[in-house]
Amino acid sequence: IAFVVMGNVFPPDKDVHATYDLKGSTAGRVVSDAEIAAAGGPSGNVVLKDLNWLRAGHRLRLGPRKARLLLDQLALDVAFLRANGIMDYSLLVGCHDLPTSNLRNIRAATLAVFEPNIANITMNARQRRRRATSSSSMSSASIASISSADRAATRLSLSHSASVPALPPASADDEPARAAAAVPPVDDRPIATAATPPTSVLPPLPATSSLSAPRLPASQPPERTRARFYRELGGLLATDARDLPDGSELYFLGVIDIFTRYGPAKRAEHAWKSLFAADPRAISAVNPAAYADRFLRFVQGAVDS
Repeated sequence: IAFVVMGNVFPPDKDVHATYDLKGSTAGRVVSDAEIAAAGGPSGNVVLKDLNWLRAGHRLRLGPRKARLLLDQLALDVAFLRANGIMDYSLLVGCHDLPTSNLRNIRAATLAVFEPNIANITMNARQRRRRATSSSSMSSASIASISSADRAATRLSLSHSASVPALPPASADDEPARAAAAVPPVDDRPIATAATPPTSVLPPLPATSSLSAPRLPASQPPERTRARFYRELGGLLATDARDLPDGSELYFLGVIDIFTRYGPAKRAEHAWKSLFAADPRAISAVNPAAYADRFLRFVQGAVDS
């Protein structure tokens, strides 16, 4: 089993006023005005797509230096994905309007941070172990009692049978008979099992979750300040042709959805959608080589250097 842990593209201390998922495809890649309005506008809980980006005339204003850095890095990433038969990935773009900043406190309604509460996790684990141990002990004791009672009942039935002579009183050597006579009446309550756990063994586990929800951090993690594409207030500042920040926007960028191979399902999707598309090359599901070329062309056209 392989695990991939990915960091959040958006920082926790900045509102994201518009979010775009860009694949380079234009066939059906649009969120309607009604959907945008229902979500509370572009800054609501809605991810806009390629046609929304084009219709808004949006551009990533990065200046010559940062534009070159971004495009060179994307070319390397896309070459790796292409070589591994991966397609359907996106460039996730978050736009933070610097004049508006965090005045609307959008992230409070769209983000949450969860951290393990070690005290609760430890307590709950101990109680589960104690409950399991107690259940196992009760089950063993009940089964042992029933087995002893069955042996006693069998011995008494034989001793009173008309066809079998009465047995003499138990001698000192007859420990099984003495033990059977001492067995208490069988308890007819249900036996504790995994399906019917014993009652009143331990108090119920606390209803509180082992995860607590602390407040959102007031600043970005320190390691992001050392990353090339996150060091400017958690992202890349909009920059003019002289490579100077223009004070308009802050961009958060990252390639996401990087695990889809061009297998039978995607091949079938391409064949089916090609029957109805005006331009089969514009649909999302295309082979990795075509996808990579189209993706890079779209991003290059979206960057204003």
